[in-house]
Amino acid sequence: MISRSCSINKEGYPMKTAIINGKIVLPDSVLEGKALVFEGGKITDITDTVPTGAKVVDAAGNWIAPGFIGVHIHGGMG
Repeated sequence: MISRSCSINKEGYPMKTAIINGKIVLPDSVLEGKALVFEGGKITDITDTVPTGAKVVDAAGNWIAPGFIGVHIHGGMG
């Protein structure tokens, strides 16, 4: 079941969020069937289950690449 509401902390982040059903890219492997959990803007866990009360984001069919930065640009220099 997907939670549609969550508490917001003082920095404006959801208190706890879990991204599910995506392929999690790590430096040495790709994980499937896991939940990537973050809180306060920082990754706190990669787990088999969604924590109670967490907001859930379904990333089915997508890649989860923590720490990657998109550098593709268009414009005067690109």
